[in-house]
Amino acid sequence: MPRGGKRPNSGRKRGVKTGPYPRTLALRRAVQKSLDLSATNTLEQIRRGAMFDVRALFDDKGNFRPIQQLSAEAAAMIAGFDLVKRNITSGDGAIDTVLKVRLVDRCRYVEMAAKHHGLLTEKVEHSGGLKIIHEYGS
Repeated sequence: MPRGGKRPNSGRKRGVKTGPYPRTLALRRAVQKSLDLSATNTLEQIRRGAMFDVRALFDDKGNFRPIQQLSAEAAAMIAGFDLVKRNITSGDGAIDTVLKVRLVDRCRYVEMAAKHHGLLTEKVEHSGGLKIIHEYGS
């Protein structure tokens, strides 16, 4: 075999690029940029979750705001919706719509913020003994 044991035409040809395709690489960079998982952004998300005020979900009359009018912070705190249609007042014959909104767990955000500021520390207790046997020359 020529060339030190390699088969002919088995190596990389000139002008041929290896690695991810440019389109895939650009898509990956766009996704990473949109996620923005920097430390600053992560702390900002924790702050928003810890300081969220449920009143942001309602208008001045106490009605739930339309989803299009919610701020990004308010929308991020909603874990899900349940829309129930039923007759609440018996005998009136009207079908009422009940909107149930599930919010994310704010306690978790408060806990993460407290840990970040060193207000909460986790204690780990170790029990049992450690026996070291050391033998000198035999």
